[in-house]
This record gives sequence, structure tokens and C-alpha cells, in this order.
Amino acid sequence: NNYVFVTTYASEIGYLTENFEKGYSWDWKVEDFNVNSSMFGLSNKNGKNNSKCLKLNNYRDVSKYQSYESEYYYYDRLAGTKHAIITPAINLTTTKDVTISFDYAFATDAYYDTLISDVLTVYTSRDCGETWTPRKIIGGPNMQTNSITMNTIVTAGNSSGAEFLPQSDNVWKNISFPLTVGSLDTKTRIKFEFVPSKY
Repeated sequence: NNYVFVTTYASEIGYLTENFEKGYSWDWKVEDFNVNSSMFGLSNKNGKNNSKCLKLNNYRDVSKYQSYESEYYYYDRLAGTKHAIITPAINLTTTKDVTISFDYAFATDAYYDTLISDVLTVYTSRDCGETWTPRKIIGGPNMQTNSITMNTIVTAGNSSGAEFLPQSDNVWKNISFPLTVGSLDTKTRIKFEFVPSKY
């Protein structure tokens, strides 16, 4: 149940760019706290520009199950669970004007914003993952509408009960924000943590 994850002290120095075209190296860490078969993994063709990306594999076709079967309640159990990807340790002590920038795509099975409670939070750690500080939160419902809008975490509307596989670059959204660094940032890590809702 418990394990130690050993990585290099700081495997990257300065700026880090990752497009996952060569997969991702062993010092990227995938966390699945729930052991429910839903975790981030490499997707070979569903990224921006039809490239590779990391995808949360949390879709299940539960239509063939009955209400007395455990799998029927998969999405009820999935709601509120935590799934994360964590960068290698980065030495930023000699790096200036640091910006965290990434693209993401997300579709929902909800029909109203008020049903959406999915949250993507970006954290940073200055001590190689011992403690984490939230830097950007994406998600939460727009309580003013009775439809799906782009004011939430959603970038691609409703998935209509099917597995979401981005087919257009238009459904990808870029997020960028500055990160202040200093002389103590010898082993900075960045965590992208997603908490899904029932929909």
C-alpha cells in the first residue's frame, strides 16, 4: 500500500518542454490514489496537432451492466477521486521569467454547468514533492446558466456518453501563468491534479 518513489535530485536544469512525442521518461510520475483503473497514460494520436499526449483513461461503457452490479456505479465511485501527473525535479535557480504553460482538452457528460464540479489544479513544490502549493485552479460550475458554456473547465462541450477523443485543435485550450522562482528552487516539481465529477 505504501511505497518510496526514488528519482534524481534535479533531472532538468532551467526550462523544461515536453510534448510526449517520445513517450514520457521514468522520472515523470503518474499518481492514482484510488486504484480504480483510471489513470493518466500515453495516447498516441489524440493530442494537439494529432500528436501524442497524456490522457486520463476514465471512460467506461456502463450501459451493459445492471443496477445490482458493481460496475454500474463506476462513475459514482469515480467522482471526487484524485489523478495526477508530476514533472521531474527542475533546478530553476539560474532561470528567469519562468512561465508554466500547457494545453488541455476536456468534454463533459453533464448537460448543465451546475452539474459540473470537475477541477484541474496545478501545484508546485520547492522540496521535490514533500509539500505542494496550489498555483492555478481550473474548473467549477458557472451557476448562471442552464446549458454547457466555456466558462467552466469544459473546452469541448458534451461528449454525449461516448469516450472523448479530441478530433480538432479547436477543443484544446492553452493556460499560461508566471511562476516566481528564487535561490531555493533547486528541485521544483509541477503537479497537474484532476478531480472528476460524476459526469
